[in-house]
Amino acid sequence: MSVNTQKELVQFLKKHLVQESKFYNLKADELFLDALTERWGSEENMMESHRIALLKSIHSKNIEELNVLDMAAGCGSYVLQSLKQGFNTYGVEPESWKHELIDMKFDVYDLDPAWRSQIRNGVGEHLPFEKAFFDVVDSWQTFEHVNDVDKCFSEIYRVLNSNGIAIVRAPSYMTFYEGHYKLPWLPMMPASLAKVYLKLLKRPLEGLQTFSNICFESLRRSAQSVGFSVINLNKLMYVNHLSKKFRMKKTKFIVPVFEMIYYTKNVLLNFKNVFRTERYIHILLVKKGADPGILKDSHKRPYL
Repeated sequence: MSVNTQKELVQFLKKHLVQESKFYNLKADELFLDALTERWGSEENMMESHRIALLKSIHSKNIEELNVLDMAAGCGSYVLQSLKQGFNTYGVEPESWKHELIDMKFDVYDLDPAWRSQIRNGVGEHLPFEKAFFDVVDSWQTFEHVNDVDKCFSEIYRVLNSNGIAIVRAPSYMTFYEGHYKLPWLPMMPASLAKVYLKLLKRPLEGLQTFSNICFESLRRSAQSVGFSVINLNKLMYVNHLSKKFRMKKTKFIVPVFEMIYYTKNVLLNFKNVFRTERYIHILLVKKGADPGILKDSHKRPYL
């Protein structure tokens, strides 16, 4: 491994992170840059292991048996770390500089050249894969950036096989904080009002072009319109946590109690963190008519 090439990779990534931070007029300090460079630039540490662990906890099959798509792949970390563990993972990513960074990773970390073709150029609205090719689509921090949410869900549905599932995580804009600008924000604030607000604060408007308003309800409606069943993973995992903690089975009497605790906790957290932190949407999508056996027992009830 060439030390100079590794330095070039770090410098290249930091340069683009600084450029992107200017969309929101944020100061990219060294601690911030070092943290993101470690996460997105290094393939020596398994920084995406939490996503792999989540999929293992949901799907009844071994991951080695699954074709998985990462939408969008970003700097390629999830795809490459999965491939290193023997999983058949693909990625799609629209930004050219990220593909350039991925090429650099193959040189720096001496990765198998055959893997490079599994990270393709493309967008969620037009996935460059054949129908019914995947068992799983995994999408983190992407849906707030797409141009057409409905089309993306339609494409995800197309490329999944008949027993396919999708995992989607994204920031909710039904909150009082915007994570890109790191500012207090109105829930689902219209772009016209956001422009006035940002002008008053002397913040750049370019960042508004990089995200759009989404929330749990908007994603749920869109996903259901193409044929998915929608499971609220935030709620499901909390119910599972309480069931395990109190050693109580998830009966039809106990589950509503746990769900009420979940909603109460959410309201309190929203109140405590108002104007300070983002809230996240985390959903599991299952194709209509899919075999219930594809999910582990803990994930079988469709919590809406």
